[in-house]
Amino acid sequence: MDDLTGIRTASIIVANDNNYHLGFCKKTEAFTPMRFLCPTHEEWYSLQPEEELVNNWMHWMHLSGCYYQNSQWNRALPYIGSSFDLARLLLSRQGEERKTAITLLTLSGIYLSNVFHHMGDEVESNKVLNIACEYLARFSEPATNSSVMQCMSCLTDTRAHDMFVAHHLNMPLARRSSSQATH
Repeated sequence: MDDLTGIRTASIIVANDNNYHLGFCKKTEAFTPMRFLCPTHEEWYSLQPEEELVNNWMHWMHLSGCYYQNSQWNRALPYIGSSFDLARLLLSRQGEERKTAITLLTLSGIYLSNVFHHMGDEVESNKVLNIACEYLARFSEPATNSSVMQCMSCLTDTRAHDMFVAHHLNMPLARRSSSQATH
């Protein structure tokens, strides 16, 4: 196993030690953007083929599901957050996987927001949905506008999350409390 990447030669991720990165930068007196992959791993993944990013996204989402189903939100967070970062990397490319990336970003955004909600952090929960919408809008193009609009609509209405997830992914989505029905 390569110590830098945490990946075996078959490109199966065996560990995810990426922690949630949201902190205050003393030099600029500003908050850093929400990131789960460290800069080294983000750079490494940015050089990987699209198929590898999709495979790693699926693998991390599967691993997160083990913790998610048991309401172990803190343990699910790094996997889902890293999947969210991989989807953002994939969306920023001009490749054939653009439509797939739109769906993957929406799915991981829904799950990440949901985890923050269940951890009691509505600010971060809403921030994830906003970031996902911003990325979708930024990388929208005529061929994907319909998909982008559908996903952005779903992201902004948490009541639509269950149906979107059920349609695209075989993972349960923990219900939000009724007081947080819309974003």
